[in-house]
Amino acid sequence: VYAGVSHKGYAPYNAKKVNQDALVMEEHEASGSVVLGVFDGHGQTGHHVSQFFAKKFVTRVARHNLWYSRPQQSMVDTLLQLEREILATNVDCQLSGTTCVMSMVRGKKLYVANIGDSRIIRADQVCV
Repeated sequence: VYAGVSHKGYAPYNAKKVNQDALVMEEHEASGSVVLGVFDGHGQTGHHVSQFFAKKFVTRVARHNLWYSRPQQSMVDTLLQLEREILATNVDCQLSGTTCVMSMVRGKKLYVANIGDSRIIRADQVCV
């Protein structure tokens, strides 16, 4: 079971600030994997950067030739490829970008990749 919620951060200098987070929560049935994560956009066009990555990540990583044998490497390679691609678009990335934390659960294994200061915490039980 998994769920995700995101709220924009407080920016008193910009009341119209948009939520720049882009959540990823997808099951990849062929490999028995669940991919969960967040791209946290920063800067004027950060929401475009984070959405670009979130829309393409799962499809791309699942097509990587190491997806089944070395999933962590396939995650890193896919993030690097998407970075090269966004830099070739018209999205202004000079002062904008995204951090990222991605996790992939396959069977009893957890694989994690991150960019920047985004981190993930694993919990076996949640107490309410």
